[in-house]
Amino acid sequence: MKRFLLVLVCLALVFTLASCGKEIPGPQGPQGEQGLQGAQGLPGKDGKDGVSPTITISDDGYWVINGLKSAYKAVGESGINGADGVTPTIEISEDG
Repeated sequence: MKRFLLVLVCLALVFTLASCGKEIPGPQGPQGEQGLQGAQGLPGKDGKDGVSPTITISDDGYWVINGLKSAYKAVGESGINGADGVTPTIEISEDG
């Protein structure tokens, strides 16, 4: 009988120690109310918030932004010269 009680106490002790690290979570509570919306910021001063760049075109046709010459041409290549730039040439083919 003493052995049976000793085994029973040992089993109870083992099960108690095994379940110590495992907590069983309870049911989830209801969701809380939404918080208040924050205040809107003040408007900026017109023309004072940003910095306007200085943009020019160099003598050789490249963009210059705030004094730094870029690698991009701003001016295209010149086209072929026309006859007189005023009178168009109109032709009518033989089949109309």
